[in-house]
Order: sequence, then structure tokens, then C-alpha cells
Amino acid sequence: MYNYYHRILQTSPAFIEQQLTLGRLGHFYRVNILGNDEIVQLVSWDPNTQVVGINMNGTYRQFDPNDLTGMSYIGPQIPQPQTPAPPSGGPIPGPGGGIPWTPQLCPPKWPGGNPGIMIPGYGCVYY
Repeated sequence: MYNYYHRILQTSPAFIEQQLTLGRLGHFYRVNILGNDEIVQLVSWDPNTQVVGINMNGTYRQFDPNDLTGMSYIGPQIPQPQTPAPPSGGPIPGPGGGIPWTPQLCPPKWPGGNPGIMIPGYGCVYY
């Protein structure tokens, strides 16, 4: 059975040469190598043997371009993961996952006591 998916996304020697013409030697790419998704750095190309050299997880490896599928350009540097923003303190799901609500504080039951939280349908809850 012919694997159309593999043939369509296969990386060609012409694509590698185009990337080098664009000055992208040493730049990073997202690629599937023999079934594994990787982020790699393009470090060499031998047009005579048609072997591409990549830096993968700090290790230099050589591949036939036909073993690389879906090669897409990332850039000269690997993007750093974004740190998630801290909670905003905005609306949270209501009891039972219902309508979002913003918690309201109830006054303490006695001087110096902890405030309670007003829960819609339940009233003040103290902890």
C-alpha cells in the first residue's frame, strides 16, 4: 500500500538547498524523523551524497532527506516556553460548574476572626 501522507510531506533535497540559499544554516526546524517529532538545527548539507546534517538534542546526526517529513522553519533561535500568567482572581465557576461568579467576602463572625466566603445559594461559609 502506498503511503500518500509520507510522500506529500517528504523533505526534498531542493527544500534543503532552498533553506541554505536563504541563509538558514544553523537555524532551527520542526521535523518528523522516522516517526518522531523533533526540533533540530540544520548544520550541514552535502549535495554530492545528498546527506543532511542536523543537531538533534545536542548530537550531530546525518540523514537522507527522504527520512525527514514535514520539515518546517522555526527561526534562528528556539522559542522559549511562555510562563503561564498567575490567576487573575476573576470569575470562577459557580457551585456545580454553573454560572461564573466572583467570590465575595463575608464579615468575620467575631472580632479578629476569619472572614467567610459568600457562596450563591448557600450564604456565608466560614473556614
